[in-house]
Amino acid sequence: MIVFSDSGCVEASLPGDDASDCVDALMDALVAIGWTYVSSVTGGHKLEATSKQDLQARLTVATDGSTKVKLTMMSADETAVGQTFRLKIAASQTYKVIANECQAFIWLPGYSDEDFAGNWDHNWAAGIPYVMQTEVNLAPIAGECGVIDNDAVMTEDCWWSCGGGGASTTAGATFRWTLTTGRFTGSASWNYNVTAGFGSAHTPRIFPTRHAQVGGIGASHDPTRWADGDPLYLDPYIGWGDTVGGHARFRGQLYDAFLASCDQPLEDEVQTDEPKIGGGDAPVNWINYTHAALTGPLNEGGSYNGSLYLRRGPVVLTGGGKRNYLYHG
Repeated sequence: MIVFSDSGCVEASLPGDDASDCVDALMDALVAIGWTYVSSVTGGHKLEATSKQDLQARLTVATDGSTKVKLTMMSADETAVGQTFRLKIAASQTYKVIANECQAFIWLPGYSDEDFAGNWDHNWAAGIPYVMQTEVNLAPIAGECGVIDNDAVMTEDCWWSCGGGGASTTAGATFRWTLTTGRFTGSASWNYNVTAGFGSAHTPRIFPTRHAQVGGIGASHDPTRWADGDPLYLDPYIGWGDTVGGHARFRGQLYDAFLASCDQPLEDEVQTDEPKIGGGDAPVNWINYTHAALTGPLNEGGSYNGSLYLRRGPVVLTGGGKRNYLYHG
């Protein structure tokens, strides 16, 4: 089922031609949707996000000279500090951001950063995922699947981030063009081991990322679809590993998002009707954040890669609307 935030979502434009203006505009957008202002930092601001489950994380956003904006996610107590990522500042460009009370996605329309010879540092994303209710000492939601009431499991710190590191030959493997981050060093961070490594299985990813291997030639390019050719809509589970090189493990689910089972056009827009608690439906608009145009062993291009759709607009489904795990249109 889709997990909706309590805040709804804000969608805003960010000046991409002036670092200071970009920093301030992002701060304004995040505070408007529920992030808390903590303090000023050199060249920018420190903010704190709190999820509907009262999990927290902090973010610093600041200028990095006149040509870049730098963003760093960290734990609420600042003992675990993630990788610092950067957005390029250049003439005649405007970034977009979609954010809720505990998650944010930034992108430059039309760019996915997969062509690392010329495009890099054009997107960034971070957030606190929804965690199974019993793992934050809350009663399970009626109908929630896979409930494990384990008193020994208690989530207190759970956050992730991904973006570019500022090198022209190293485009960060982010959710803008792949469902598996960390294909290049320093493109993702998370609260357990903080910083990703080259090609490591433990780095953050959205499940499912691919079909099974086919004859030793890599993942299948045969996508999962409905009979009419449309993709299935799935829950965007996110996870990472406990040890370097270890298997990624389920940690939670992205808020205000769903995963299409096959590759869709960049910034594709769709609308669904989502049931509200208390009766009735609400139309919800979505935009596709993830698309891989190229094919090859490094970027997982092709239709099997899947596409992450983000919720748009301020509509709040009071109490958190729910949808079946797998549904069509």
